[in-house]
Amino acid sequence: MSMYTTKVLDILRNYALPETNQTFDELIDATYQDYFNFDFPWYADDENSKVEFEKLYLLHFIMYEIGQETIELHRSRVAQRLRLIMPEIQQIWDSLNVDMSWLQNVDMTYTGEGNENQHGNTERSVDSVIDGTSHDEGTSSSTANSQTIDSDNPQVNFSGTDYASQMSRGQTEQSVNNENDGTTKTTETRSEGEESTSASQRSETRTEKGNRGMSRGDIVKQMRDAVYNVNQEIINQCEDLFMLIY
Repeated sequence: MSMYTTKVLDILRNYALPETNQTFDELIDATYQDYFNFDFPWYADDENSKVEFEKLYLLHFIMYEIGQETIELHRSRVAQRLRLIMPEIQQIWDSLNVDMSWLQNVDMTYTGEGNENQHGNTERSVDSVIDGTSHDEGTSSSTANSQTIDSDNPQVNFSGTDYASQMSRGQTEQSVNNENDGTTKTTETRSEGEESTSASQRSETRTEKGNRGMSRGDIVKQMRDAVYNVNQEIINQCEDLFMLIY
């Protein structure tokens, strides 16, 4: 350690006191919130990625010597730098998200339209012949009574005591059987026609999204590489806050 300069490692160990026997990762996990005790904008809507960057930043610069006279002046310069460069970093990140959809590399929309017309004629000829046979049977009977009175004396009223010269009575019965047979034949011929017309219009839109030719592991690797590159860009733009003399 230099007598007149301060390393980031010394700053973190001072925050970790009285603990003095920690690995770099343990030391950073325990003290990164003390170092970054200021707020600055972040390019992604993910607080975990911001924490990962802060730990990566400290791991990268842990053996660097600060370029300012005091620790508080150094941290104020770091806060200032991060706030200045973050709008540019935000643009870089947004452009990556536009150009690379992490979970898909295919986004296509197909649109189609069509018209369909149908016209049809139907003709039918119908011939029908109907034959019929009829048979009727019937029986009728009648009975008639008759009485004849002859008198030699005209104008005789038989309600009195006069006598008739001659009287005859009779009864007549009659029975008649009727039987009729007949045949019928009906012939019909007709033509029928039907015409139909239909029209339809269709419109189709089909969207295809997904990833083609890449595994999910390839996509995750690309995403991690992009995040790493953005974080590395931030670190590179903070290099001049440290002493670059070795």
